[in-house]
Amino acid sequence: MVIADNAAQLVNVIFASDSFMGSRLAVGAVLFAFQIYGDFFGYSDISIGVSKLFGIKLMTNFSYLIFLVT
Repeated sequence: MVIADNAAQLVNVIFASDSFMGSRLAVGAVLFAFQIYGDFFGYSDISIGVSKLFGIKLMTNFSYLIFLVT
């Protein structure tokens, strides 16, 4: 929540301005990625915690990365 909410404030300022400099938009895009990641990570933690309260064990998702080179 700390990362996502702080990134959201900066993203809103960057994309609400009339200045469309490339570097500024790139920083806004990276911060938006952190915002989305932080939000989904938090939602996942909440759902895991609530399911444990009810005695339900959820499947682990995204526990490791696999890089396939073909």
